[in-house]
Amino acid sequence: MARKLLLSFLLSFLLSFLLSFLLSFLLSFLLNFLLFFLLFFARWHKSYPSTSPRRDNLLYRRRL
Repeated sequence: MARKLLLSFLLSFLLSFLLSFLLSFLLSFLLNFLLFFLLFFARWHKSYPSTSPRRDNLLYRRRL
């Protein structure tokens, strides 16, 4: 009886640990992807408000 109880407790602990690890990993991955998306794609987007048009023109010419 005690062995069965210990086994079930261990199994539930392992399952909860695995679930929490999985959830935290997924959450951090999603947040990182969102941050990357905002920083990378918004910078080179055409409608992004430019601070320096001359610099943007140089960057555009360098890319061609």
